[in-house]
Amino acid sequence: MFLNKQITNLESFIIENQDLFYQIESSSYDSIRDIKEEINKFVQSEYIKIRKLPFDNSNTKLFLLFLLDTTERMRLKSSFLKVYNILLANNYDLSSRLAAAFLFKSVPNNPEFINRFDKICLLLQHSIDHEEDDDKKTIATFCNYFIDVLNVHPSWITELKNKIEKNHSNFQFLQHHTIKTLLNIDCSDVLNTTYFIQEIKDELLKRRITKFDLEVTEENKLLIENTGSYFKYVSSLESISFSKIRSYCLDRNISSALLSGRGVTPLNEESELYLYFKSYGNMHYAKLASALSTLNLAHFEAQNITIIDWGCGQALASMVLAEYMEKHRISLERVTNIILIEPSTVAIKRAALNVSIFYKHPKIRTINKYLDEIQLDDIDTDNSNLKIHLFSNILDVELFNLTLLERNIYHSQKGKNIFVCVSPDINNSKNQRLYHFKEFFQRSGSEFNINSSEKYGKLDAYW
Repeated sequence: MFLNKQITNLESFIIENQDLFYQIESSSYDSIRDIKEEINKFVQSEYIKIRKLPFDNSNTKLFLLFLLDTTERMRLKSSFLKVYNILLANNYDLSSRLAAAFLFKSVPNNPEFINRFDKICLLLQHSIDHEEDDDKKTIATFCNYFIDVLNVHPSWITELKNKIEKNHSNFQFLQHHTIKTLLNIDCSDVLNTTYFIQEIKDELLKRRITKFDLEVTEENKLLIENTGSYFKYVSSLESISFSKIRSYCLDRNISSALLSGRGVTPLNEESELYLYFKSYGNMHYAKLASALSTLNLAHFEAQNITIIDWGCGQALASMVLAEYMEKHRISLERVTNIILIEPSTVAIKRAALNVSIFYKHPKIRTINKYLDEIQLDDIDTDNSNLKIHLFSNILDVELFNLTLLERNIYHSQKGKNIFVCVSPDINNSKNQRLYHFKEFFQRSGSEFNINSSEKYGKLDAYW
């Protein structure tokens, strides 16, 4: 399945097999454990080639991160350390989760396994609070720590369990139901316990949940909010603006809670829409306004326009674009089509309402799907239109197949395309996905011309 033949050109192999890497990452432990030795043999035998890969290439960095996660998961200590040291030697800013994995992968087979518990937990909690999209991969890494302790010295498991129980109030992730399951496991049979924990991780890391489509039975049916207080408010406005919408959302929000997964998890309730706007509205506006300011206005001449808002949420990006166009006297009537893509039904309905108010009677298409579920027919567009692709806080999310998305766009979006891509600067692993996206289209031919502008930090008064 993985590597059963000699590789003559490693760079070409990486480019040609990105779907395979994603398949391995998303497959259960039981389905890939037979290739464990192949993966280990590959890292050991091809180490010099791997080390010489061009590190300024996004494909190289994503491949090394794939190897790092896979060797950690498969308990391939030596291979993990080799890959980790390659990244370290190239001054790659590794995430706190991977730094925690290094702490228990690099430890000698002595009590230091247990002594590093606090440092490992501090890094993992920091990862959840500040870096990861949700807590799942971090919880899985702690499970790997538990498995390593169990397999190195089973008698230490009781001490590790005691530490978990004593520190569950110090580290919030230790209160997760998966960790509680670890505490109740009978660890007398090391091999079976190891397999059981791998199954727990597989269940935890399922990347897809039931789609929010309870009210939709027809694929082509427009999902749009047409009742309720928000609908009445926006419909009554003589003039619409991002700031008016945000002010209304602030007034309606009564929660002081934080959204799970830093707003990445699909929203279920209307109250979450208000909370999202309160928490992230200004951030989206500042970054998008900055990105749009780099565009050449000549790109907007003459053609009709199709907007594709990927992972649109409530269509904040489309709203900012509308204000940008009005500011520069680009007629909104030239926007003839808007495609909204979003897995949350409650969010996509609001998104459709918002763009119907901001724009002048475009044809709106709502695609209530995850990005990995998108078919080419979903994003079919008029080749003569200028396509503006909006990616606001989505390309960095590690819960979808980036290569599949790139290919879907390449095969469906002919003609003139503008990509507006903004994301938080969380860590190199997430940033690398943006670079990979940019480099894919730069290599893809003359139909795709990308203007790259990078800015980091909080921007302008909108933040």
